[in-house]
Amino acid sequence: MKKKALIAIFLFGLPFLFIFFFIGCSKTSPAGSASPAGLAGPQRTVGTAFIRVDTFSLTNSDWAYNGYITFVSFHGIDSFPDRYYDLNDSLITPGILDSGLVSVFFAPDNRKLGQWAALPYQIINQQTDSFSHNIDFETFNYKVRLDYFLVPNGFVDSSCCSWVTDVKVFAIPDYKFKIVIESGTVGR
Repeated sequence: MKKKALIAIFLFGLPFLFIFFFIGCSKTSPAGSASPAGLAGPQRTVGTAFIRVDTFSLTNSDWAYNGYITFVSFHGIDSFPDRYYDLNDSLITPGILDSGLVSVFFAPDNRKLGQWAALPYQIINQQTDSFSHNIDFETFNYKVRLDYFLVPNGFVDSSCCSWVTDVKVFAIPDYKFKIVIESGTVGR
């Protein structure tokens, strides 16, 4: 009985499927009316862009001892001993500093190719958890300064960790840096 029902469905259903899929389809369709054209937008000029990327590596001996990095925070003025590296660059003009962009990135782990972190960067020391490593940058006319400094995390017992903020003798790991200088105009 089931066999007869399946054969009947197959015999009567097959022609309907044929009609539905093959006769109802067409490769061409009758031409319809054209859709209305959109409103014309304002004429735009093409903008210009300039991007320069400089990639370099630094070792511990490349960092000079500066004294202190000072910045304003919600606590007031904070100062920390720091080491620095100056990169002179004739493309960092007053015009770039006024209307362009200077970004700095670094590779936190040189074994992982293509992974860049933006500065400023802060990571807590994994060995003692008593301080954080900080890498920041400052821009000046024709120069970028990279700053490396250590910041105590909360109360630091000077008897156990007096070396924490002494960045002068701290061994800075080898890092790769990338400076991106951007300028240009937006099309109008």
